[in-house]
Amino acid sequence: MSSAYRPCPHCGLPNIRERHICKRCRSYMDAPVARPPGAATEQTGHLYRDASGRAVLFVVPAFLEYTAPGLTIRTEWNNLLRIEQTNHGPFLELANPAALNVTLERNTPVDDQLFRTIPLAPFGYQTNTDLHADLLRFAPQLRRRR
Repeated sequence: MSSAYRPCPHCGLPNIRERHICKRCRSYMDAPVARPPGAATEQTGHLYRDASGRAVLFVVPAFLEYTAPGLTIRTEWNNLLRIEQTNHGPFLELANPAALNVTLERNTPVDDQLFRTIPLAPFGYQTNTDLHADLLRFAPQLRRRR
């Protein structure tokens, strides 16, 4: 393309330098190009869902977030203490309570344990090798304290 032409920043069509509006797409040649929006959390990671789709585990390098009806817990990786095996399946035990949002029904009993554990069984922890690898990658202390 000769220097007498410049490409439209929106569609790429070569236009003469004097042109202010693109001949093809009719966009202003000097207008900034809109960029697609980034992720809402500015984080990308893995999203694990339970079979019903009502509980979600979001794994990103900066944090772990568990969401279930009426409850969202977000914690940093260094707050994970161990993986605890119980009669109800494996749970992540947190060193300190970490709650982001709680909207439980009126007479639901709430204790500190609710904010200190994240269930792993709904996400197939026992057989889900991706989840297992993510947990150990971001929280290597779990390898020592199982």
